[in-house]
Amino acid sequence: MLPSINTLKLDNEAFHLWMLVAVIPCSIYALFLGCKEHNRRQLVFLTFIGLAMLFLALLLGEERIGEASEKTITPAGASIVALGYWCNFRLCQEREHKDCSCPSDEREGA
Repeated sequence: MLPSINTLKLDNEAFHLWMLVAVIPCSIYALFLGCKEHNRRQLVFLTFIGLAMLFLALLLGEERIGEASEKTITPAGASIVALGYWCNFRLCQEREHKDCSCPSDEREGA
């Protein structure tokens, strides 16, 4: 699959649009499922900031804000979304293993 990436026109605005169409519903679904587990609403807010940055980069485009700005805003927004996913994952993992009686806990009590 990796060689076929060369055939894609990744600088095409339609590519950015379809990526957002795929990313936004998945992001919202994953975040709200995680938020039901750990109840950290500021994490949802953080991720929405990243999604808004991605949307703004697409909406404004390089014609209005310049190529350099678009190339700065897009990875910054994607990084914020990735940070939100990572924090969501970590919080859900902590909550899932909070009530776990691990073997290491049993050895300490013995």
